[in-house]
Amino acid sequence: MIQALLVLGGDGSLAGANALAGHGYRVIGLPCSIDNDLPGTELCIGTDSCLNTVLHLIDMIKATAASHNRCFIIEVMGRNHGYLALMSAIASGSQVAVIPEFRYDMEKIIDNLTRRRLRRHNNSVVVVAEGVCTGQQFMDRLNAAAGDRLEQEVRLTVLGHVQRGGSPSFADRFLASRMGEFAVLALNQGEHGCMVGLIRNRMHLTDLKEIQGHRPPLPADAIRLARNLGMEIGVPTET
Repeated sequence: MIQALLVLGGDGSLAGANALAGHGYRVIGLPCSIDNDLPGTELCIGTDSCLNTVLHLIDMIKATAASHNRCFIIEVMGRNHGYLALMSAIASGSQVAVIPEFRYDMEKIIDNLTRRRLRRHNNSVVVVAEGVCTGQQFMDRLNAAAGDRLEQEVRLTVLGHVQRGGSPSFADRFLASRMGEFAVLALNQGEHGCMVGLIRNRMHLTDLKEIQGHRPPLPADAIRLARNLGMEIGVPTET
């Protein structure tokens, strides 16, 4: 006999958890998503590990970009949410982030890259979330629009499923431990039909029904930071 279930996963797994809860099962969900695309928590298990992997790979790519005078288009995961692309672009010092929540302007991107070139930087990086378009499609559009204005060879790297692998970071291990403990304690206190989340560094419970079909907005402070750092990220798609 199943007494209780802890369901770890993203929106699909938690939709299943919600369905089980509707049939009377005692269920608590734990948010696991490299895209950090679940409401009810500021951070999902797996996001930090993925970001560390992406940053490590971008750092290696930047080295060859600098030595060979290149602009690199780097395609990262993020089908419907641009958190991974935005945060990795900020932390890696990239020049452009192309994300689903924002509409990009190719001429502004070209202007950003050419101004960097005029400041005697011999490399540049554009991070593209897969949900906008493929990296190949973006590179083709950039080359067609820029012509010879960039004065750099443009190359593409698709990071792919390597983003989902590797050892979990300390932050993820600690977060998972906190969430797991809180979930078990909550079950023992009679709570169920909810998801554990991290809000302002405190554990929090959200009804599973409330997270269905919703995605959190990108952090406003991250958007502000990207712009203040001189990154080109476009304008919100609803404007």
